[in-house]
Amino acid sequence: HLRAGDDRRVDRWRSRVERRARGALVVRDEVLQARELDRELVRAVREDGHEEVGLVRRALLRALQSNPTHPLGARAEMVLGDIQERHGNLRAAVGHFELVSRNHFDSDLVPESLWRAGTLLVRLADWTSGATLFTRLANHEQDHVYSSRARLQLARCIHAGSGTQFLR
Repeated sequence: HLRAGDDRRVDRWRSRVERRARGALVVRDEVLQARELDRELVRAVREDGHEEVGLVRRALLRALQSNPTHPLGARAEMVLGDIQERHGNLRAAVGHFELVSRNHFDSDLVPESLWRAGTLLVRLADWTSGATLFTRLANHEQDHVYSSRARLQLARCIHAGSGTQFLR
């Protein structure tokens, strides 16, 4: 039972839905391109050719220096953190992971970067810095899978750093 004017409302609703669908397709294409870039970078990092990893690392650092706020900068910092972690440079890896939250605070990778930086600080027995990062992660405004784990790690950092025996 359509009344006069309902056709226009239906047409407006249909065009709105179509615009949103086109926008979703554009976003999907951008995500797929970013995932392909991730796969290529991870493939280069995982290969044992240290020269290739060095080239990738230098290229990423140059790209970040020339354009530090690029949308793919967060992914580049994560890859650089992976490279440093694999080479045993844990402090450098923490620095790259922390740069994600500092320079790309609106990225979806911020919770993961805080988690990874915090766990590396725990491995380094830097309880105070670890507690700071886990606090930031536990209070992060985006929903993420690290919420309860961050609180548990925060308690462990407080316990290990204070020397008291309130957890067992």
